[in-house]
Amino acid sequence: MGAGLVTRAFKPDRVEPVRASDLVKEEEKQPSMATTLSTLERASEAFGLLVKSMAALNARVDRVERKIDKLIKALGELPSAVS
Repeated sequence: MGAGLVTRAFKPDRVEPVRASDLVKEEEKQPSMATTLSTLERASEAFGLLVKSMAALNARVDRVERKIDKLIKALGELPSAVS
């Protein structure tokens, strides 16, 4: 809406009347404040779940790394095979 009106304002030879229906159409394209807040709330909840999932995954990776370290240590303590 803004770009078209600004262009028209700076070119007086092309001034066209703005119809109320054009303004209504542009207004309908804009999300309402309630819709925006609802979307932000859902995005915030989703982000919170993502953070929790990442923390759980990180904890699991830490456990696996500790198990791998124990296995490596145990393998190092085995007597070497003589070939």
